[in-house]
Amino acid sequence: MAASLQDQLLSKGLINKNKAKKIQQEQQQKKKISRKHKTEYVDEAKLAAEQAQKAKAELDKKLNQELKAKAEEKAIAAQIKQLIDNNSIEVTSKEVAFTFQHAGKSQSLVVERAQEAQIKKGRLVIVQQVEAKDSGNYLLVASQVADKIASRNASYIAYQADLQQLEQDEEDPYAGYEIPDDLMW
Repeated sequence: MAASLQDQLLSKGLINKNKAKKIQQEQQQKKKISRKHKTEYVDEAKLAAEQAQKAKAELDKKLNQELKAKAEEKAIAAQIKQLIDNNSIEVTSKEVAFTFQHAGKSQSLVVERAQEAQIKKGRLVIVQQVEAKDSGNYLLVASQVADKIASRNASYIAYQADLQQLEQDEEDPYAGYEIPDDLMW
């Protein structure tokens, strides 16, 4: 059986018998006073150890939550990558450069004329590739796939036509009339 701390300190010569006896008497006196006044004896070292343990537990919990959040972000990025890879629409003939604004910069994607019309109608959406988040590699996906991507992380959507604006444009009674270039007011 292990010796008490007091015995260990005595054997190492760090304290003498008189000092050890004095410390033991003080502890007994504190316990006697607490019993007499019906108060609980409070061990400061024990309290400090409990507080340190609680602080460590809270820190561990916080770190665990951060790790869990990072793992969740990676999982979402993998899901988005899979959605884009499996559902991207290939541009076979490059006819028209479709220009759009993304991240405060003017970007362009060369597409077919039919695809350009579908982009403007909101049926196709331009998304940014996961591994090339900053380099500007863009692909086309259907609007249903883009909705799934946006529900996970909307920052991958580079351009999506505003459907409310399209509805207003369709209701315009003068939509079929072109404005002449040489019109003088």
